[in-house]
Amino acid sequence: MMRLFRRDQNKAKGYTIFVIEDDPVINELIVNVLQDEGFTVELAVSAEDALQKLNGDKMPNVFIVDFGLPQASGGEFIESARVRFGRLAFPPVLMITASREAETRAHQLQIEDFLPKPFNNDELVKHVWNLIEKNVDDK
Repeated sequence: MMRLFRRDQNKAKGYTIFVIEDDPVINELIVNVLQDEGFTVELAVSAEDALQKLNGDKMPNVFIVDFGLPQASGGEFIESARVRFGRLAFPPVLMITASREAETRAHQLQIEDFLPKPFNNDELVKHVWNLIEKNVDDK
């Protein structure tokens, strides 16, 4: 079955999505969906892991961040990373969570997009492309 939001995979090859999610099942789902779309995907399982992996690396085009990460929440990761790398240089964020508290926190942090769990694959791809296209239009 063809996906509703499938784009040209060659177009997606120029973009990197950094996923920060501690649940291995959700990790695998997100990575597979985004790789099938043609994106390059980086993965971290905690805020600390993500910050270490960002050392010296080029920034991704979009972050997908789970709110309920171990040790430090997704919100704490975003705050730390924005301080470290600069708010203006920090890519857009798609926060995913099953928590209503996280939606409020996402608004407080001025997160660019929010996707409640459970979500379907087409919704995920649509949200990622919307962030990429908005970010390109803003520059």
